Amino acid sequence: MKIQRQNIKKNSVGLALMLCVIGTLSGCSTLNSGSNRAKALAVAPAPDAGFIEHADRQVNPDDLPFHKVWIKPGFDMNDYHELVVAPVNTQYMQEMSWLHRLGSANWLRNVETDIAELALYFHNQVVNDFQKDPNRRFQVVEYPAQPRQPA
Repeated sequence: MKIQRQNIKKNSVGLALMLCVIGTLSGCSTLNSGSNRAKALAVAPAPDAGFIEHADRQVNPDDLPFHKVWIKPGFDMNDYHELVVAPVNTQYMQEMSWLHRLGSANWLRNVETDIAELALYFHNQVVNDFQKDPNRRFQVVEYPAQPRQPA
């Protein structure tokens, strides 16, 4: 009888611990999604940085994931059929300090080459995703004045 009680105690402690962990994990996901909604209501968007000419024209639409957006009056998305994907600009990345240049990443590989390859990979991935879109909403073109190919 004593052995059985000891086993029950051991098993109940393990079960209680497991339930606490499961409860905590599921509770955190619920809290996280709830806290994101609360943040959207409570956190103010960043102040105007001054580079937008008419910031007062911006609105906060419910159907877009932005705090502010400006859409040209009369804009109709159905009028647009081509898309230009600009190359990824990496010139504004933080310059490497002397300490970073001495790091093992630079000894094993050229970090600047890796950045350029990553930028090209991302550009090509975006182009491929639009080209493989089953709805064929946009034709990817190299430059805005490029002659359109028949669909």
